[in-house]
Amino acid sequence: MKNQNTLKRWNGVMPFLVFTCAALLFASCGRWLERDSTPYYSRYAVVDKQADGVSFLTDGGIILHTDSKSAVVTGLSDNQRVIVDFTVQEELKDTEYKIGLYSIYKVLTKDALALSPAISDSLGADPATVNRVWIRHGYLNVDFTFAGGEPGLKHMVNLAVDTLNAGADADCLVEFRHNAYKDPYARRCRGVVAFPLGSILDHVRLPAQQPDEITLKLKVKYYGAGGSEHFLPLDWKIVLGKSVSSEVSEEGPIEDGVDRADSMIQ
Repeated sequence: MKNQNTLKRWNGVMPFLVFTCAALLFASCGRWLERDSTPYYSRYAVVDKQADGVSFLTDGGIILHTDSKSAVVTGLSDNQRVIVDFTVQEELKDTEYKIGLYSIYKVLTKDALALSPAISDSLGADPATVNRVWIRHGYLNVDFTFAGGEPGLKHMVNLAVDTLNAGADADCLVEFRHNAYKDPYARRCRGVVAFPLGSILDHVRLPAQQPDEITLKLKVKYYGAGGSEHFLPLDWKIVLGKSVSSEVSEEGPIEDGVDRADSMIQ
């Protein structure tokens, strides 16, 4: 079964950094606990906050339950984007586990903006490599690499919706903008940021008569070295009356030699 090997394949993953582009569908998780000797895992997830406790729904479709009553856990918001580091205490049923929490990282989450000449310069156009863009749990997520390292200096990242220049191959153009604030350092760093899909729709004109399902073709633009322009395509399926969904995906291993950047972006 696919998911018997999924957690094994990515065991020991440090939080916050890298994803694979392949989609993985989860069936029974049955025997991976018997086969994996490493007790530590890291997963991207959203918070499912109930009256009787907090659970985490991972990007791969696994539900993680915790009994922790720590202030960090109880202070989480429902549907908040997080990365969970954990050990497995008990298999409850297929795709559901009771876990012991190691740490929780709150993923940077920002609303998308409408691109305009008035704000374009302040958003910056400094180089960044967008490694992957994917939609999950109502967020458009961007995994990216950039150069930096000035102590105490925070880089700014944003997603700006360009309603005028999508071109014939896309319904909407979104620009991933990076402002390095003239950071003189060139250490290679990697980060992730999540944008609520509703904030993108605020700037997109949908058909007046909407069918039950709409697929928007997004084109994600980012700037590389020397101001070079790069584009990534992304299809976004909207099912009316339901949550926005896309392929089920699971995160991959950390890339060697890339520094964590969770404290360096805003």
